[in-house]
Amino acid sequence: YFGSFYLISRNTQNFHKTYNIVVTGVILVILPLSWILTDGTKGGTSYFIFIIIISVYTLAGSKIRKYFLILLLLVVLYLLYTEYNRPELILKFENPVVRYISVSIYFLTVLTATVYYLRLYYSENVRINKRLSKKNIILKLATEQSLEQQKIIESQNEELIRKNKELELAAEAKDRFYSIIAHDLKNSFNVLLGFSQIINTASGNRDCEKIEEYSGFLYDSSDKTYHLLLNLLEWARNQSSKIEYHPEKISLKEIFEELTDFFKYHSLSKNVAIKNMIEDCEVYADKNMLITVIRNLISNSLKFTENADIILRNKKDGDSCIIFIEDQGKGMSEEQIKTVFSKNYSFTKGTKGEIGSGIGLKLCKEFIKVNKGKLFIDSKLGEGSIFSFTVPLFK
Repeated sequence: YFGSFYLISRNTQNFHKTYNIVVTGVILVILPLSWILTDGTKGGTSYFIFIIIISVYTLAGSKIRKYFLILLLLVVLYLLYTEYNRPELILKFENPVVRYISVSIYFLTVLTATVYYLRLYYSENVRINKRLSKKNIILKLATEQSLEQQKIIESQNEELIRKNKELELAAEAKDRFYSIIAHDLKNSFNVLLGFSQIINTASGNRDCEKIEEYSGFLYDSSDKTYHLLLNLLEWARNQSSKIEYHPEKISLKEIFEELTDFFKYHSLSKNVAIKNMIEDCEVYADKNMLITVIRNLISNSLKFTENADIILRNKKDGDSCIIFIEDQGKGMSEEQIKTVFSKNYSFTKGTKGEIGSGIGLKLCKEFIKVNKGKLFIDSKLGEGSIFSFTVPLFK
């Protein structure tokens, strides 16, 4: 009875419902009949009770399992009570052989069913474990994919942040560039035009003293405008990332001799002696960038120095060469040194009222970094400044 219902319901969608009906019928109907017809406790019904317990533990749902066991316990207690108080209701085996055969059949049936149910229980657990393992693998793969997607999203966010910063810097550079063109370069050309007009008027009046005086001013202004224009072009190329780095073997002595001659007139006009104490040293750097850096640093020293000396020197330090541009000019305070490369830095005027654009030092710092070096500033207000930077030695 139980086996047939189990086999019929095993492949149906209502297995648990059918199983619950069958087990309830077995406990309430089949078990009492077996008890009455097979000599009660002396027969094989006790084995039948054992197989019911095994089937409940292997096939019943966890929620209804305890109710079956309680029902079974109540039925068994009732049957024991009936056998004790109404023994005439129990069909007894008069022949010992019949009792033995009956008990043996019960025992073999229960043993076979127990092995089957335990095997079924084990198989079900294996199937459940495999299903859980498969779900775990799928969940792990989904988690890994989620983490991978998260990394991709984070990478994209970082790229967007980087692009936004680049756009902000580009916008800031563009605004700065336009500001310099609108202010500094325009003012420089106004000075050039003004001096040219004065010289033109003086030449018409044949005033040689004024021509000589203003021609010097004209040269100074032209020189400053030229330097400003060079810096603007170099800075614009650097901001647009079109500038290329081409390192080569360079003789420092030759470069400094050329640049000392370049600033000869400018230094004489401010009564400044540029003392070139550079020792012969071969470095590995981009020549155009290195010239731009040295030219800007010397020009900066000249701007804030008058009636004093500017000393150019160098020394080897391991795999690098340190270049010093030392002046005895106005100098800077500690606060000015800290903010000299910031966009909010307030530039002071030179000894003759020169106003800087703020590009020169920033350009120096960027070019020195490209050439694998570092820039240092040591200055005291009213005592002068020492600008130094490192550049790799040629090996």
